[in-house]
Amino acid sequence: MGEEPSPSYKRRMLRFARLLDENMSLKSQLEGMMNLPEIVDKLLGPIHPIGQHEVDLDRIPNLEKACELTTHLIRKIRDVADCHESPADSVKRLGLKAHNFLNAVKDCLE
Repeated sequence: MGEEPSPSYKRRMLRFARLLDENMSLKSQLEGMMNLPEIVDKLLGPIHPIGQHEVDLDRIPNLEKACELTTHLIRKIRDVADCHESPADSVKRLGLKAHNFLNAVKDCLE
């Protein structure tokens, strides 16, 4: 689970990020049409198995991408959570929000 994202996945995400950075109106249009989870779902593709061998095999790369993305986001949130005891109020506020979120995820998985 601690594996680095594949080079092709990194390239695709970098191209997408550049596109959004270069054209904020596109980002606004995308967000107006779909919310962020819908956008991510479209990028990843279906991940749930349906019991048809060929279809399920085709979904394995999508699940792997979803796992890579989730790991990446959890690491970023964990880094913010480390700030939950900061003396700076704004830093502490973000750290507490991230810390509480990770605790809720942990509870959800137990």
